[in-house]
Amino acid sequence: MSKKSIPGVNFTLNGLEPPLPFDSGFFDFVYSISVFTHLSESVSRAWIEELLRITHSGSILIITMQGDAYLEKLLPDEVETYRSQGIVLRGKVTEGSRIFSAFHSRDYLTTQLFKNLEVVEFIPSPTLGQDMWILRKP
Repeated sequence: MSKKSIPGVNFTLNGLEPPLPFDSGFFDFVYSISVFTHLSESVSRAWIEELLRITHSGSILIITMQGDAYLEKLLPDEVETYRSQGIVLRGKVTEGSRIFSAFHSRDYLTTQLFKNLEVVEFIPSPTLGQDMWILRKP
């Protein structure tokens, strides 16, 4: 989509890692659909920090993740890792690509990745869709 397609809307292309070209506290609302599902743990942490930077107190974030519904798609050793560490990465391909895949347990997300955000609502996926997290920056 080009800038000409939707007048008055600005498009910005970002790279795999932050930062974004926006001032701190710039956004009221951010959504990330099937983005963190293709990132490593360290890059995911960097992006959460960046999202915290570019939003202000009270801002809402909607993020989707691959969670428990994907357990049946994981290999036995991956299920063990998921249950013990809360995160599984299938990362022997280019990070950020469609094939790179990350799976996160609810506990891992609430105690690690989203620990500086308030969980407003968690909507688990019942049939291999992604879990939806509605979060608020305190």
